Amino acid sequence: ILSRCAALFRWRKLDREMDDELRAHLEMAAEEHRRRGMSAEEARAAALREFGGVTQVRETVRLREGWPLIENLRRDGGYALRQMRRAPGFAAVVVLTLALGIGANTAIFLLTYSLLLKSLPVTDPGRLVLYAFRGDAPRSHVNLSYPLYEELQQSQTTTSGMFAWWNDTGIRLEENGSSEEITAGMATGSMFRVLGLHPYLGREFEEKAGERGQPFRPEVLLSYDFWRTHFHADPGILGQTIELSRIKVTVIGILPSGFSGIIPETPIDVLLPLSYEKALEPKVAMMDSNGSFWLTVMGRLQAGQTVASAQAAAAALSRNYPDLIFHWNSADGGACCHLSVEPGGRGESWLREEYRDPLLALEALCGLMMVLCAVNTALLILARVSGRLHEFAVRSALGASRGRLVAQVLLET
Repeated sequence: ILSRCAALFRWRKLDREMDDELRAHLEMAAEEHRRRGMSAEEARAAALREFGGVTQVRETVRLREGWPLIENLRRDGGYALRQMRRAPGFAAVVVLTLALGIGANTAIFLLTYSLLLKSLPVTDPGRLVLYAFRGDAPRSHVNLSYPLYEELQQSQTTTSGMFAWWNDTGIRLEENGSSEEITAGMATGSMFRVLGLHPYLGREFEEKAGERGQPFRPEVLLSYDFWRTHFHADPGILGQTIELSRIKVTVIGILPSGFSGIIPETPIDVLLPLSYEKALEPKVAMMDSNGSFWLTVMGRLQAGQTVASAQAAAAALSRNYPDLIFHWNSADGGACCHLSVEPGGRGESWLREEYRDPLLALEALCGLMMVLCAVNTALLILARVSGRLHEFAVRSALGASRGRLVAQVLLET
């Protein structure tokens, strides 16, 4: 077996050695005939008749000492490449046709995957749930207020933990006299426990960090990509102070690679405690308002609990706190709305809700285009094969089996 495996990588050398050995046998036989009085040409012809077909002997040795299937694949592959060189126009048309179909499908699928299918890079995302208001209108979606988040924390019995999140795209990084706009995620400290996240470097926020009533701690974690591109992956940034929208904060950690927040279309550069919002805009005080529906709230289901049981608990909460839950409805003319619990493993995305149907339709169209490209390629190959019938007839007459010819065409395809 080892010698056969070695033959796969030394076939040129083995072919030369076999040719030398065959030549030596023929010369010895021819020399014997010359001693008997034959001329050189007669002696060689007699030696060839006695020895038999040189090509057949060479093939027999190869079958015995090598791997016939792999040998045939190697030869057919070389022949297929030579055929492509002889007809570069045909090869270019086939390659471009397939590239068009494959490229379009890959691009659309990557977009569809990132928005519709990709789960958050966290521990057991299937146990996460998302809380939001849902109305009767299609794709109606409203986030929660901070007081409602507190009520959910105190009243829910189906989750082992909850956290609140908000994205702010107006934060500015001030350094060296220049200002750069970045995207900041703001969350309560319980986010790390609920998501099962651990920083790549440094530490996370304390459990109660960012919640109302807790002192504001000027701390920040950098996203892994932002740390690499902006700070050149310098671990010395830990413990350093940076200025975000004129508020100085200390870098305490680096988020794990791949995690860029819970809103796929808005990846974050930095993560701050949720109370940073109140320090940034003390006059707005969204954390104290029942009418500010700005928070994405997620929780992790307890063992044995389901999305349906969490929805039932949310419905009970709606009945117990009607004024708090439906405050938004009165501002909207009393539109029907209810607190909904949904699977949250893929995060929250308004793009997903807005473009789900168009993306699926576009995916189907790209699949149809791929089928058309494949059919077009098959017709081109059939036309080319039909023009090589004379070649196949000659090869068949020389001993090639039908299976051997089919294998050659399939390898070219």
